[in-house]
Order: sequence, then C-alpha cells, then structure tokens
Amino acid sequence: MRIKTLVLIPVIAVLTTCVVSLPIAQNHTSANAPQKSKVILTPEDEINRYLIERSRVIASRSFKRDYIGKQIVDTARDYFGVPYCRGGESSRCFDCSGFIQYVFDKNGIEVPRTADQQLESMTIIPESEAQQGDLVFFVYSNGYAHHAGIYVGNNTILHSPRPGERVRLEEIWSTRVIFARQESMLIKVPHSVEAILEEPKTEDGIGY
Repeated sequence: MRIKTLVLIPVIAVLTTCVVSLPIAQNHTSANAPQKSKVILTPEDEINRYLIERSRVIASRSFKRDYIGKQIVDTARDYFGVPYCRGGESSRCFDCSGFIQYVFDKNGIEVPRTADQQLESMTIIPESEAQQGDLVFFVYSNGYAHHAGIYVGNNTILHSPRPGERVRLEEIWSTRVIFARQESMLIKVPHSVEAILEEPKTEDGIGY
C-alpha cells in the first residue's frame, strides 16, 4: 500500500500542474495576438480596384469568347449536309435562323427564332472585330435581316441557304451584311465608382 501511495502522489501533482498552467498559456497568447486593423478605401483606391477587376473580367471574357466561338463552329460543322426546309429547326432539316438557334442551344445559349429577331437581340460589331461563332446577317436596304449564317473566319459562313440546298460553308457574297455578337457577360460599374467617374473634370474652376 505504501508503494501505491508513493507512485500516485507524483502523478497527481504533475497532472494538476498541467491543468493549471494551460489557461495561463492561453491567456498569454490571446493577449499578445495582433489585432486586425480596418482598411478604409479612398475613392482613388476604389477606382483602381475596379479597373483591376475589369481587366480580369475582360481577359476572362476574351478567353471564354474564343472558346465558345470555336465550340459553336465545331457544333455547326456536325450538321454539314442537312437539307434546308422552311421553318426547320431540328437536325432533320433547317432554315437559316433555325440552324443558328439549334447550334447555339446545343452550346447552352438561347437566341430568338427568326433572323431579324436574332439581329435585334445582339450587339452589332465592326467586320474587323468579327471572330468565329459571331453571326452575319444579310439585310435589305431598310435594315431588315432576311438571312443569317455563323461566321467561321476568312470571310466565310456556315449556313442553311435555301430550298433545295444543304448546310454548307460558303464565302460571304454580299456587301450588305451586318456582323453581330451574342453578349452573355457584362461587368457592372459600382455606384460609388460610377458617381466619381461621372463628375465633371475641372481645372481652376473651368470645366474641360
């Protein structure tokens, strides 16, 4: 019995010391922990942050634009030789706008049904900026779109031409065309930045 008593007393003493010392160590650590300081952004900081974010979005959008454009053209190529039919909007037969709607839908992009509606829903771009996957609209003198095709590059389109024809690659044959792009990504300017950017610039009290 004496041996057991001699062994237990040191063990209990050690455990007691550990338990008591733990809160002291924790309190010491928390007291010396660095405090987070609140960051206050100036109008100039916010503008710079917005411009940096915008450049990232534009770069991301450009990459996505190229990727989706290639996917659209690749999808359109899968339907080479499908015959034209008026009102056609399935892989059995297409009219020009039905072909476009079908191909875009395969890539998760919704567009209206007719060529003129498609033109109205999109952003017109200069011919020099046209990339694969953009659309080319053939228009009358009043601007009404009567035909459309998917731009491939090098002045060529994939389209479903007319009755008796089939989906094919063809060079753009007219100068009365409009190039347009489906925009699915936009960046919103923060209100605080928008207000600063819209402030009139002045120097010595004179607007310029």
